[in-house]
Amino acid sequence: MRTLNHDLHIDVLVVGREGKTLPRLGLLRVATCALPLFVWLIYGLGLSVETPQLRGFNFAGGLPLTPEFVSPILGLILYSSAFIGEIVRGGIDAVAKGQWEAGRAMGLSEG
Repeated sequence: MRTLNHDLHIDVLVVGREGKTLPRLGLLRVATCALPLFVWLIYGLGLSVETPQLRGFNFAGGLPLTPEFVSPILGLILYSSAFIGEIVRGGIDAVAKGQWEAGRAMGLSEG
């Protein structure tokens, strides 16, 4: 077994004298991918989505957005954007004073 980044484990099966490696998929990995596809095929669910139509003062059709769905999505968006903002801020703060001066000397603006 080979380890990458101490988190991701890749199982390989060595075949033949040449040492060719083939990936070995576990039953759990195959079931995780194949079971939802199998259920989708059995139930015959289509992938059609209606486009919302404006009828009167309200929209009809489309997919409903319940508060139970919107609140976790909104929370994840805010949480992720805070992390991304901190990464960008840290990247800007990591630029040395001499780099800023060199940029100004070349005619670049700070904004």
